[in-house]
Amino acid sequence: MKKYVFVGFDPGSTIGLALVDINGKPIKIYSKKSAKFSEIIEEIISVGSPILISIDKEKPSHLAKKIAALFGAKLLLQEKEPIQLEKQKMVKEILGWNCSNDHERDAAYSAFYAFKKYENLIGRIKRITETEEEAGFALKMVLNNMAANIKDAIKLLHEKPYEEKEEKESDKRGYRSYEKTRRLISSLMNEVEFLRKLIETKNKKIQKLEETIRKIQQKPKKEVKVKILSNEKRSKKLEIIETYIAELTKKIIDILSRKKVAAILIRKNEETILRLLNDFVVFDNIILVTDIKTDVGAMLVINEKEASKYFDFSQSRIIEIDEENARKIKKELLKKRVNKWLEEYRRKKRKA
Repeated sequence: MKKYVFVGFDPGSTIGLALVDINGKPIKIYSKKSAKFSEIIEEIISVGSPILISIDKEKPSHLAKKIAALFGAKLLLQEKEPIQLEKQKMVKEILGWNCSNDHERDAAYSAFYAFKKYENLIGRIKRITETEEEAGFALKMVLNNMAANIKDAIKLLHEKPYEEKEEKESDKRGYRSYEKTRRLISSLMNEVEFLRKLIETKNKKIQKLEETIRKIQQKPKKEVKVKILSNEKRSKKLEIIETYIAELTKKIIDILSRKKVAAILIRKNEETILRLLNDFVVFDNIILVTDIKTDVGAMLVINEKEASKYFDFSQSRIIEIDEENARKIKKELLKKRVNKWLEEYRRKKRKA
């Protein structure tokens, strides 16, 4: 059975995606940093067909327009942008949905907003359709102006392809039916074309992996033995790292338990330490100093160069800071970043 879903979308460097069915239940809540357009579409298609794309903004982003255009779906905007507290209260306290970060929360709010807006229409459609699939299809047709009403939408579901014939000027009704069918086919063809390209890409990746496996299998046994020893050494190194992580975690928890802020230095070649630390510690009250690109939800993420003005890590990679001082540092750094962005924007504007 094909699912029809409301898609809540939060654009940005880290995107948020929430897919809610026509009963108002979340099917998937997802976020990813630097997500490609194809990855976003793949995530949506893996669940179902979008009824519409909803965002919590008054003006749509280019990416939101692009996604809506691909699926032939309406783009639902907010009449007035909601405040953060309103979104948090709705998603977490009232609905009780689990969101890992603000991007997922914003997307979830947008998806539920879309469901709530058309809840009465969904009720009417359910009363005259036999299955959830039919109800979802009819809803998509009506909301995207592919059908004038619910009955027309259900007819489209069972309608045979339109055969071209000599049309009289008075036969406007037949032409309208043809136009609706043509727009529906165009929307579905977009989805099919995307899936075809996706399959081609996956097949190429599979071929490369098969080739790599063949090469490994053809290597002499002696070389394989060396690799096994290498794996044992790596395992020992991992044990040392895990012990070290436990020590770091203990220090951080000790700082946080005293209602202080912890500033942590993670160097560029220490991705493993950051990944493991993220499994044990909530970064909400932590200033992360690193040059690694990461989407860890820390209080503040700054690079080593920026941090050198505020912190001295010569004695330890973990420093304890008062909350008030931490807020001042965060405010000052954000102000600098905004000013820098404005400066660059004005310079580009002058060049243009």
